[in-house]
Amino acid sequence: MPRYCGVSAALPSARTLLIASVAIATFLVYSSHYALILGTTRQQQVNRELDVPEQRRQISSPVDSSLFVGNEEQRKQQCRCEKECKRCLKRAYSAAAERTSQDNEDGGGEQESENGARAPDADPGGGSDADATSTTSARCEAAKMSVNGEYQQSVYILKRSGSAGAGRKEAAAAATGTGKHNKDTILWPFSFIKKYCDIPGMIQAETTGDGGGGDGGFVFEHSHGRLYHPTAAAPYRATGPYITFENSSVETRGQVQCIDGAESVPRSQRDDRVNSYFYPTQIAQFGLKHYSRLKSQGEIRSWLLLDDGKGSGKKRWIGSSKVSYADGTMRFRTAGFSTEDTGHEDRLHMDTKSMKPTDKSSPYHPSILMAQVQLGEQAAITVRLRVLFYNQKTMPSTVHTLHYVSKSAVPHISKPIHCDKASREVYHHLGDDSGQWRTVVRDLAVDVMKGIAMCQGVKRKSSLADFITSVHVQSVQLHGTGSLRQLSLNSSAHERMFMSAAGWFVRNQDAHGGWPIPVKRQMSRGMSPLQPGWKSAMAQGQAISLLVRAYDHTHKEEFLDAAAKAIEPFKHLSKDGGVRAVFMDQYVWYEEYPTSPALFVLNGFISSMLGLYDLAEVMKDARGQQAAVAAQRLFDAGFKSLHALLPLYDTGSGSIYDLRHFMTRQAPNVVRAEYHVTHINQLATLTSIFPDDEQLKTFYQRWLGYHNGHRVSRN
Repeated sequence: MPRYCGVSAALPSARTLLIASVAIATFLVYSSHYALILGTTRQQQVNRELDVPEQRRQISSPVDSSLFVGNEEQRKQQCRCEKECKRCLKRAYSAAAERTSQDNEDGGGEQESENGARAPDADPGGGSDADATSTTSARCEAAKMSVNGEYQQSVYILKRSGSAGAGRKEAAAAATGTGKHNKDTILWPFSFIKKYCDIPGMIQAETTGDGGGGDGGFVFEHSHGRLYHPTAAAPYRATGPYITFENSSVETRGQVQCIDGAESVPRSQRDDRVNSYFYPTQIAQFGLKHYSRLKSQGEIRSWLLLDDGKGSGKKRWIGSSKVSYADGTMRFRTAGFSTEDTGHEDRLHMDTKSMKPTDKSSPYHPSILMAQVQLGEQAAITVRLRVLFYNQKTMPSTVHTLHYVSKSAVPHISKPIHCDKASREVYHHLGDDSGQWRTVVRDLAVDVMKGIAMCQGVKRKSSLADFITSVHVQSVQLHGTGSLRQLSLNSSAHERMFMSAAGWFVRNQDAHGGWPIPVKRQMSRGMSPLQPGWKSAMAQGQAISLLVRAYDHTHKEEFLDAAAKAIEPFKHLSKDGGVRAVFMDQYVWYEEYPTSPALFVLNGFISSMLGLYDLAEVMKDARGQQAAVAAQRLFDAGFKSLHALLPLYDTGSGSIYDLRHFMTRQAPNVVRAEYHVTHINQLATLTSIFPDDEQLKTFYQRWLGYHNGHRVSRN
C-alpha cells in the first residue's frame, strides 16, 4: 500500500510491522469493521485456498493465465514465490478469522491473543502470523521485482466482522488520515483508502430474511482491464483479433440503449434527454468484438432448431392450423399482435422448456434468437424466458416477456425499445413491415437486461449485466401475418453481428469518407462544443480496422473501397471538417474529439493509427497501391508525433488521457486504472509491430510497471 498509493505509515509502538506488499498483505479495514485479505492475480487458486464461495468468484473479471514473462529460471522463481504466497494467504486468512471471532466475543474490542491461528500447513516454529506474513511478503516481493514481466494485482476480498454500529472513531480517523493498530493488525477506514488511493469497492454481503447483512464480503479491484500479450510468434495482425476486444462487452455498456432492431447494431444514448443515435465508435467496437471472438473462439454450435420452414416444427406449434408449408417456407396468418393477453387461440405458440440443444455437451445455453422472416401486417415475435441471477438467494429467477414487433403492430410506440412498467413487458422495434426478407438476430440476455434496466429506471444499464448468469427460453409465439424460412435458438452469432456492423459502415458513409456523429458534445471547460456532424479519428480508425477484416473475411470489394475512402478526413484540419490537428506547428495528430483548442487524446490517436496501419497492410497485399501509400504516409506522420509527445502523457505513476493541462492550463486529466490498461495494451500492440523500437518498448515496460504498483523514484 505505501508503494502503490504513495503513503508512508508507522505504528505508534516501538515494534514496526511490514505490511502492504503488492503481492500479499493482510490488514483489517474499518468501515463498519471489515477484515481485509489481499488476493493474488491467480484468483481461482486463491479462492480455492481461502474457500471463497463460487458465487462470489463470479464478481471478478477474467485474468490472463500468464503472469510473468521471462527465462526458465525466472519461471521457477515465480513458482516458488506463488507457493509461499498461497501458504501465507492461507495463514493470514485463518489468523484474520480468529481475530474476527475474538473481536466479536470481546464486543468489538481491540485486544487479541499474541499469536494468531495457523492453517494446518503452516511452517513449524515460533513467531506470529504477522511475522510469517512479513517474511513471505518480502521474499515474494523480491522475487517479483526480479522478474522483468507482468505481475498483475487484481482482487481484494474483505470479510465482514463486527456490528455496523462500531465505526464512529474509525470515521473520525478517516477524516484525519490516521489509523488504529491492534498489535499485529492495522485497522484503517476504507473510506480513506478509497479516496486517497483511488481504489473502488463494492459490498457483496448476502442479505438475510430480515433484511440484515449476512456472511457476505467486500470486493475491490484496482482494474477491470485485461492485459494484452502479443509475442514475436503471434504479433498483432491487420486481419487477426483486435487487441483484447474479444473480452469486451460493448452491448452491456451503460451508454448503449439497445441493439437496433432494423440495423442490428448498438444505439447509444449519453443523456436521457436526447434521443438515442448511432455512434460510429460504439458500432465499430461492437463489430471488432464479435470478429475477435469469431477468430479466437469460432461459432459455438449449440442450438435449437424450432422450425426450418419445411414442416419440422409443425407438430410443436399450438394453432398449427394457421400454418402452411411450401417451397421451403412456412407461412402463418393469425390475429394481429395485441398488447392484451387473449390466450393462445389467436396466435402460434411453441413450448421450448423441454427441448434440448443439438450439442448436449456444450456448457452454453442457447440464448441468441435467429429468424429468417418476412414480416407482414401487425407481425410480431414474442419470447418468454426465465432469467437466472448469480445470487439465487437474494435474486430469485424471474420470468420476462420480450416482444419483437413491426411498425404496424404497435403504432403508438415509436422508440426502438420500450418497457411497459405495469406489465413489465419489453418491446423491441424491428422496423417497418415492408415485406422484405430479413434475418433477425437478437441476444435475448442483452435485450432483457436493457428492458429490466428501463423498467426499473436504472441509469447505469450495464450494472444489471453483472448479475444475470443466463436466460432460458420457455416459449416462442408468432403473431399477425408473415413467412419464415428458419427459426432457431443459438449459443452465438458472432459472424452475423460482425457483418451487421461492417454493413452499417458501408451504407452510412458520407461523400467525404466519414461517419458524422449527430449529437452535440461539450468536452471540457474552455473548449468550444462539438456541433452535430463532427467526425472522430477514433471512429474512422476503428471503422477502417473493421472494414479491412470484413474484406478479408468475405473478399467483397465494397468493404475495402469504404476503408480506403475513410482516410480522407485524416488529410483535413478539424476546422475544415477533418480530424487533423498540429501540435506546436510541428507534430501531426489525429483527433478523437476535434475541439478548439485541440485536446490531443492519446488512446483515440493510437486507435486511428492502427486503422491506418491495417489499411496499408491489407491494401498492399490486395490492390490499390495508391491508397496503400497514402495510408502509410499518414501513419508515418502520426508515428513521428507519437515518439515526440509520448513523454507528455507520463505521470511517473500512471498515464494521462489528453493534453488539456497544456492546451487550456487545466488540471491534468489522469486516467483511471482501466484506461491505463488501455494505454498499455495499445503500446503492447505497437511494440509487437515494431519490436526494435526502443522508445516504445521503454514506455510499454514502464507503464506496465505502473500497473503493477511501481512508481518512479522521488528526489
